[in-house]
Parts: sequence; structure tokens; C-alpha cells
Amino acid sequence: AFVRDTKQEDKEKQTRKSWEDSEPGRAERAKKARRKFLIELKKERGEALTEEEEQILNAPRLTKRQML
Repeated sequence: AFVRDTKQEDKEKQTRKSWEDSEPGRAERAKKARRKFLIELKKERGEALTEEEEQILNAPRLTKRQML
């Protein structure tokens, strides 16, 4: 039987957890930033954006301090 080596995956998970522990809300901000980036790519390709996507693009950018 073969056993999958998860050492690298485990290390990455621990790293992400340590980031979140030291900076609460980081994962959520990263998720929002990624979503905005993908919407920008969609817009650049000339694809139609939904109303929700338009709102995300037009929302003001908040700093870490403003989020606290």
C-alpha cells in the first residue's frame, strides 16, 4: 500500500494558521482581494459583470487600521 506524504501540505497549513493567529482576519481579507482580482480580470476580458461584481470593484479600499 502507498501512503501519501503530506508533510509539505501540513507545513503550508501551519504557516497559514500562524499568519491568521498573528493577524486575525487576514484570511478573509485575502479571500476578498482574490475575488476582486478575478473580477478585474473578467472585466479586462470584456465579459459582463453582475451588479454584485460592480459593487465589489467600486467599493473603497480599506486599510488594516480601518478594519479594526
